[in-house]
Amino acid sequence: MLRYSAQFFLIGSVLLAGSLVWSESTKREAVARVSTDASAGEVARAVDEAILLAEARRYGWHQTDPVVFQHLVRNMDFVDQDESAGPMVSFQRALDLGMDKTDPVVRSRLLHRARQSLMFVPEDREPTTEDLEAHLQRYPERFSTSPRLRFVHVFLNKERRGDQLYADTQRILGDLRRAALSPAEAHKLGDPLLGARAVETATIAQLDAKYGPSFAEGIERAKLDQWFGPLTTVYGLHLVRVISRGTGEPLPLQEIRNQVRADLIRDLREELGRERLAALRAAYDVRVEKVP
Repeated sequence: MLRYSAQFFLIGSVLLAGSLVWSESTKREAVARVSTDASAGEVARAVDEAILLAEARRYGWHQTDPVVFQHLVRNMDFVDQDESAGPMVSFQRALDLGMDKTDPVVRSRLLHRARQSLMFVPEDREPTTEDLEAHLQRYPERFSTSPRLRFVHVFLNKERRGDQLYADTQRILGDLRRAALSPAEAHKLGDPLLGARAVETATIAQLDAKYGPSFAEGIERAKLDQWFGPLTTVYGLHLVRVISRGTGEPLPLQEIRNQVRADLIRDLREELGRERLAALRAAYDVRVEKVP
């Protein structure tokens, strides 16, 4: 049964998405029931749901959907406990009793399926490379990466330096500011630290996770190309010179094509859903009944 679920869903999507041509003289009818104190928004939502449920039933999904079938069969097995009845018999009994019209799970399933069907993207609307490029240019903030900092790192081990830690730090900081040392030469003035390199590249979040918030906050405030510090961490003291700050700009399309396509398809599905639901509203006369 589950094997056919996707097939039925796809067929239903094509049918419902393509069923939006009608004649004014043959408008469909639906009934929306709301409480007497329902707000305007609640009434509008009930009207839309009445239309979607009517469409779902018009295509017979209450009789063909595998999820509905399995749920109603389980309901009937619990209600009459007739072990001799097969699934089809139990399902038909549930339909005869009108469970497909009153059961909240069935209602939720049919609404979900109708909404998803309205958002079906036909093959001729599949985005081209040009569409993806345009989408990337239009919404760069959706695909931007966290800005990455590139910096030179000199570490001083508090356990190794002992009482000389702060004196050594000030002496080395003075040497760094006076001499034009390469990153490798500067790095050698400090002590070894697992995972630390002469030149490191990382985001603020990565630095926070690796060295702690005080290190990350300090390096975020630092001026470019100037030695500063010391920054204190659980490991010891750190002298740093920020070489560059990345802009966080999106990667080229070829590197994030799938991500851009998924985002564009999501927007397209929402757009198609809105357009098709508006068309269905125009195709229906919905009677609103207010109940206590």
